[in-house]
Amino acid sequence: MSRRSIPSAALTLVGVLGLACEPAAGESSITPEQPPVAGAPVVAQVCGEQDGQWRFRILHINDVYRIEGLLDGRGGVARIRSLRTQLEADCDAVLVTHAGDALFPSLLSRKYLGEQMVDALNLLDGDPERPDPRMFATFGNHEFDKDSCDDAGTLAARVEQSQFSWLATNVVWKPEGECATPSDAHGPCPSPPASPIIDPARANILPHELITLGGLQVGLYSLMTDTKRPDYVACIDTRYIERSHETVAMLRSQGADVVLALTHLDARNDASLLAGDGREDYARPDLVLGGHDHTAMTRDEHNVELGGAGPIIEAAQPAVIKGDADAVKVRVIEVSITDKRPGEAPDMRWTASTVELDDSVEPDPQLAERVAAWLSKHEQWFCQATTQPPGCLTAELVEAGTTLVAEENEIRMYETNLGSWIADQMLRSFAGEANPPTIALINSGSLRLNQTISAGAFITQQIVEELFAYRTELTVLEVNGYALRKAIERSVEGWEAGGHWLQLSGIAFYHANLAGRSEARSPSVINANGELTLLDDKQRYRVVVPTFLAQGNDGYWMLNRELVEQRAKRDADAKRVEVVTRYPGADGAAPGPDLKTFVLEQLRELDGRGEALSPQLAGRICSADRQAAGLACLVAG
Repeated sequence: MSRRSIPSAALTLVGVLGLACEPAAGESSITPEQPPVAGAPVVAQVCGEQDGQWRFRILHINDVYRIEGLLDGRGGVARIRSLRTQLEADCDAVLVTHAGDALFPSLLSRKYLGEQMVDALNLLDGDPERPDPRMFATFGNHEFDKDSCDDAGTLAARVEQSQFSWLATNVVWKPEGECATPSDAHGPCPSPPASPIIDPARANILPHELITLGGLQVGLYSLMTDTKRPDYVACIDTRYIERSHETVAMLRSQGADVVLALTHLDARNDASLLAGDGREDYARPDLVLGGHDHTAMTRDEHNVELGGAGPIIEAAQPAVIKGDADAVKVRVIEVSITDKRPGEAPDMRWTASTVELDDSVEPDPQLAERVAAWLSKHEQWFCQATTQPPGCLTAELVEAGTTLVAEENEIRMYETNLGSWIADQMLRSFAGEANPPTIALINSGSLRLNQTISAGAFITQQIVEELFAYRTELTVLEVNGYALRKAIERSVEGWEAGGHWLQLSGIAFYHANLAGRSEARSPSVINANGELTLLDDKQRYRVVVPTFLAQGNDGYWMLNRELVEQRAKRDADAKRVEVVTRYPGADGAAPGPDLKTFVLEQLRELDGRGEALSPQLAGRICSADRQAAGLACLVAG
């Protein structure tokens, strides 16, 4: 039987950090296959108080949607468990943090509503029954995907199922029995009710916590984004800086030697927690352990990288630390304190590494077995529910004739061939209409495969199901050119691999993304003959978008008539935007086609003709940083 351990490359990183998991000569290592036994030599501990210093470790993950990891073998909770086992071999003070987006979306969550994820996370300590006092998670916006009053019980059940603690510092639940009562979206957050719908008294939801770790008092609190507010939540406090200051000061007054913020915010807001609001007595956290951006980063209070995401970064200043989505790259941080300084920020140094959880990291066998059971159970249900034969998810649909790019760091920052092909299918789905749309826009956050498909590989139904984690109903809008211009400007705003980045068809632009800029220039319409014409702000265009964007989500207010009208009351620029189509359809119009269903049909048709899926990069988004490398561009800088 092979020895289960993290790869030599990762061990080298850990060793440089002082996180070495290999035992000294004559000592035994604890691995997933080798639990400690009575009489075994004791591994020397490097954490706790030694020589006037206090040390502890953090294993940080965020935005982990799939218990099994990606289809190409990276990530997965069983590999996270293996890494934790190694880190705990010589350190009895390891804190595990999850910065939100765990329950949704995933293929399995459509059926099990996050139950499979909590079941897997409960095993990260190796014990399916015992509470895990050293694991904390915060809520992400996708924890609230099920947002109706009827869904409150589902979220409460997932929290109660959890053997770890959830932090909800800036979330105020509605009072029990008052879910249908509207909340003031613009007023201050109310005080927490005595009897909330999701009751922290009977569940493990905490506003903040103080734990003992490595001989230190460690304070934890959380802040989450308000991009999704379900019916059962009264308020998500967006006074992030003020709320952070109050909580840090309170935790320090209660004896916290170190204060950690566990956040689900974008990097800009995370950095603001360190920068503060200018007050001299601003109390800032010692580290911000974040999520939401899906990209590994280590940044200072100015939102500037501290040496990149790896392999090793050492510093003494407070910082924002995040990993990749789906546990492709997770973060390991060693914290060292030499002066506790009661009531103040400590004299602290930290060292952070990035560990890639790829095929070289052997999964923990116990957790891998549990994951396999969930996958088998789900495929059996899925094939029966869709009246397909057993094994339907792994059935081959069509061959990839070229490399299909869908990894998040690409599809959320650049045009990709798969993204452009999907936008083309949006137009194709309306080709039979008398007045079809000529432009298609789709937010990359709705394309959630997060991996690249190699040429020669076969696309399966599971790949398509993973790609479209949500039902992607399409809506045709009639808008003026200025609305399109504002939509493209929104696409390039905050260029940080965000889900609002657009893949598109029928339109092109130049993306000036050098020297810290992110600007869209020269947007141009592509006609049926492939000819380009500069976008006319006053001309009307027919555009197909996911209904999600037609509702004004992801910051696309300019695609929703009601939001445009509201914004025009206080913003003169919004008065130039025209959206003729009202959404939701006041006339009771039938919903548009489902994009996933149409894509499945097109893939089967390709295979039926004996063709492979071989889209080429169209050059619709000319990215300045890639133009010099020979990127073909329809619109030059």
